[in-house]
Amino acid sequence: MAATAGNGSMDSVTTPASKYDYCRTTEWYIFLGCSFGVYVCMLILISVGRVVCRRSKHLEDSSETDQDEDELSGQPHRLGSQAGIVTRVHLYSMALMKGANNLGKFMLVIHSLCVIASFVIYILMTYQFTDIQTGPMESRTLLVCHSTKHFPVVHVDFAINLFYLGFFIIRLLSSNSLQAFWLTLDTMADHLTLIPSVIMYALNKHMIVFQFARINGLKYLVNSMIYCNILRTEKYIRLVSLLIRIISIWAISAGLYQLIENVGDFWRKDGLTNAVFHQYHDCFYYMLITMSTVGYGDISPHSVIGKFYIIIFIVVALGLFTSIIPEVSDILTEKKKYRRNRVHLKSGKKHVVVVGKFTCQMMKTFFDDFFHSERASNAREYVAMLGLDEPDLELKALIKTRELYVTYLQGSVMCVKDLQRACLKQASAVVVISDQQTRNEEDEDMKNIMRVIAVKDFCPDVQVLVQLQLYRSKTYLRNIPDWRPMHGDQAICINELKYGILAQSCLVPGLSTLLCNLLMLRSCKSNQFPQFSWQEAYLHGVEYEFYKVRFSANFNGMTFLKAAEVCADRLGIVLLAVEDGKSGQRRTIINPGCGLKIDTDVMEAFVIATDEREARRLSDYACVSSNSLKLDSSLDYRGCSENPDSCRHGEKLRLCSVDAGNQNEGASSSESERILLDSSGYFHWAPNHSMEQAMLQPNTQYNFHGHIVVCVMEKSGKVCLNLTTFVMPLRASSIRPSKLKDIVFVGAIDVIRNEWPIIQNFPRIHVLDGSPLNRANLKAVNIESCHSCIILSPKSTPYEPDAQMDRETILCTLNIKTMKKPGTQKKLGDCIHIITELKTEDAIAYLDQDDDDEVEEPYMTQAFATGRTFFLSLLGSIVTTIYFNQASLGFLRTIVTTVDSEDFEIGLNEQGFHFMASDSSFTAEARSGIEVRPSRAVMHRRSRIELLSVSESPLKDIFTATDSITWKAFSLAILGELEIVCIGLSRLQVQPEDDSTKNHRFVMTLPQDSVIVRETDLVYCLTPPNLVL
Repeated sequence: MAATAGNGSMDSVTTPASKYDYCRTTEWYIFLGCSFGVYVCMLILISVGRVVCRRSKHLEDSSETDQDEDELSGQPHRLGSQAGIVTRVHLYSMALMKGANNLGKFMLVIHSLCVIASFVIYILMTYQFTDIQTGPMESRTLLVCHSTKHFPVVHVDFAINLFYLGFFIIRLLSSNSLQAFWLTLDTMADHLTLIPSVIMYALNKHMIVFQFARINGLKYLVNSMIYCNILRTEKYIRLVSLLIRIISIWAISAGLYQLIENVGDFWRKDGLTNAVFHQYHDCFYYMLITMSTVGYGDISPHSVIGKFYIIIFIVVALGLFTSIIPEVSDILTEKKKYRRNRVHLKSGKKHVVVVGKFTCQMMKTFFDDFFHSERASNAREYVAMLGLDEPDLELKALIKTRELYVTYLQGSVMCVKDLQRACLKQASAVVVISDQQTRNEEDEDMKNIMRVIAVKDFCPDVQVLVQLQLYRSKTYLRNIPDWRPMHGDQAICINELKYGILAQSCLVPGLSTLLCNLLMLRSCKSNQFPQFSWQEAYLHGVEYEFYKVRFSANFNGMTFLKAAEVCADRLGIVLLAVEDGKSGQRRTIINPGCGLKIDTDVMEAFVIATDEREARRLSDYACVSSNSLKLDSSLDYRGCSENPDSCRHGEKLRLCSVDAGNQNEGASSSESERILLDSSGYFHWAPNHSMEQAMLQPNTQYNFHGHIVVCVMEKSGKVCLNLTTFVMPLRASSIRPSKLKDIVFVGAIDVIRNEWPIIQNFPRIHVLDGSPLNRANLKAVNIESCHSCIILSPKSTPYEPDAQMDRETILCTLNIKTMKKPGTQKKLGDCIHIITELKTEDAIAYLDQDDDDEVEEPYMTQAFATGRTFFLSLLGSIVTTIYFNQASLGFLRTIVTTVDSEDFEIGLNEQGFHFMASDSSFTAEARSGIEVRPSRAVMHRRSRIELLSVSESPLKDIFTATDSITWKAFSLAILGELEIVCIGLSRLQVQPEDDSTKNHRFVMTLPQDSVIVRETDLVYCLTPPNLVL
């Protein structure tokens, strides 16, 4: 420093004469030296103290073993009391800083007001300190000292600094790390302002140095405005926070620039003579045009240090400015785009509110089915999507294609204002979508249940369709007072439907494709693939859909069998089941045979037809009298009479003839066959056994045959796959014990161990601990002789790209397909039925890379047409089907889970979701009329879906009766003879004489009437409850 208090020549330059009595000495370096010295010394002491504490702690730990027990007994108490006081002070200080109590909120509000007041005082003092100086403006400086005589506002500033000192102490006590606290910007600002303020007030020599740094405390203003209910919404909180950041940077940089230019290049020989004075508003203006990269050039730095400061400022401020301003713009514009959106009701139009976690693939499937062209355009409903987050670019593009009918609202279903924006009270239904990629399924179900509670609390009468992950979560919905299943409220368990369809596909290959085609509205031209004849037959069946319609009055009193024959012959539709509402609760009865008479007042029909107009022909059949219902005489129906008793008598004769071929070899075994069912009567039961008893030893060959191999790709033991819903359909009591197939799980043992307490009561379950990608493990369970192999995909991880979600599943599938069958050169993919669960539709192209399919829709690929894959997005279309056809969920659940009671979950919940043993068991004599327990004996006789061979009993006699038979004649003959409803064929892609190594079966849903049935065909049948195969 060249300038000192005793240098008169320098004082004549830096401190011009004035009529006011004020100190003329420039002692700014004393104030700054004290601030920096204290800060650096304390930082060194803290660092040394950390090293000493660590060293002493190490010494105490090493010497602790040498102390006596008497000394150790009293030491923890003293240390505990001291630590308790420090902890209480620390926690109370944290509560004050977080505003967790009223005193803390009050303190933060006062602090924010002090920050504003301190900055205002700083601005006033900059102008007052320069106005009292004489001489030209450019010769004035801030580096002169003034007394409090002419500036009483200094007392107010000192009082504010005392409050800052107390606030500093509270921050110090609430900090978790002293070193980290000392390196924060707030601590640096406190040292640059508090220490000089105390010294200046004690010496009565006041000058302006770093008081502008106080504006850094403006960040606490956001919390203060929240406590005062000034800021309430997330948008304004984010906006004010960003604006405060900009203003703070702007104001601090302007004050620092003003100080630097007033100091000048103090290291030069001429001292401070090159310093230039700028008013604060000029510096504020200069920082703005510099941050915005405008730079008019009217103001520029003169000192060297000022030029270096501007260089650094441009680099830092330009990045901050370009990142903060667009973010502020996005906040202002997103409100207009999504947060201000409302549902604009149109006269005569309905709308559905969809809430939850949205994915592009799920919503695409949902929209394709919801806005299908077969839905009447004049009755087309609108969709309001209520999501918590802003849609991503892919979802925005999807919404843009449906912009006329889809409105996206950003908000929460838990907020009443957002529900009002969605016009929930005028909505026809609310659909709650579940996140299918979640790894915490129970937490996701709790979120959806809370969404249902919020919706029902706002509008109790609105219909709610909610997706859930876990089977047991459905019972929680019954605790909601306004949850009313009789008025359309339904819970759709994703795992129940997904695993139920996959399990039934193991028993009935291709069933997943058959059900998905029936439950989803699709239309395509049969000449789309002229190069393959099988594709034309497959695409014809895609056009059939599933509907529920009312019976015509002419069907009243008619048996179900007779009504099914009339529908198939006269109306060209297939009658599958009826919905009975006699008991006050809707119950789905699938193919009851001739044992049920139709009551048109309380029953409705489930039919398969090409469109809704064709299905409603069943309701419009009233114009024909009952006497004119004559069937085609050219066909041999051999149906039963109208008398139900005679029907049951004929049924017994037919059942005996069906089992005649097996009586000689199986009579003795069936007589002694013992059936153990659980307490509900729906499932086969086995006593408790440990998982170790079901474990298979590695490197050991097991002679399984006709079993089901389940490859579990999940590796984390913390994830629950809900395998119970997969095992339940495979252990349904409607399956004879001799027909039960062994289930062999291959995968990580920890995954299956989580669910073993529930599935341990199902018989014939085995577990092999090992990777499904290891061929040695697959050969150990004799996968070459299995009936079906299913590959269950793992749960995806967060932020995992869609293209990589199914990598392990695809690799496992290709690994099994390329294995060789022993004794032949055929690949296993051509010999056994493999079902792969996929998360994304695009991954289906990798399953059959040697196929020449060039299709856009996944349901047109060979893998889907042959029933060898199932993807999760199909469940989005099932939700739409349930909305337009409420009874379809009951039908689907009855088919895939074989449970036809809505109260089954209640009883299972009472048992803690454990399958308990029944009071007693009954033997197979109950099947032949000797009823041991009538309630149990009837319980296990339910309609099932079967895949029967044309060339085997019981269809063999009907097929061989004529040289060639059409599908219509064949299906009607089966209906009349065996009371079986036929819904499709499973046909080889090429004939066996073509000697093709790759010859999968594809699904033909309701073939054309003129299609000739082949000897190699398999028939999808709905068997009546009293038919035993």
